[in-house]
This record gives sequence, structure tokens and C-alpha cells, in this order.
Amino acid sequence: MAWQFSAANQERRERTALRIIAISFFALAGYVSVESVRALLGTDRPESGRREGLVAAQ
Repeated sequence: MAWQFSAANQERRERTALRIIAISFFALAGYVSVESVRALLGTDRPESGRREGLVAAQ
């Protein structure tokens, strides 16, 4: 964020930073949506053969 204050064209850099943040949020929302649908539909395969999970479940 310090680069914003040292720039000659502060508004342009601020808009660029906001765009990067917006794109990051949209990418995160897309990822969460896809993973939620996959979890609801049951397309994720559980890891099989892991004893740690069996021990923790008991």
C-alpha cells in the first residue's frame, strides 16, 4: 500500500489496486461456488485407506 502514496498518479494506482482486489474476490467466489456444488453432489472422492481418519473417528 505504500506504493500508492509515493506515486505521481495516485488515482490510477488506486483503481488498479481495486481491480486486482475485485478480480481476486470474484475468483474466490467462483472457487467456493464450484467446491460447494461438488460437495453437495458428492463428486468428491473421500480418501480411502487412511488409518488416521479411522482412529480419529473412534
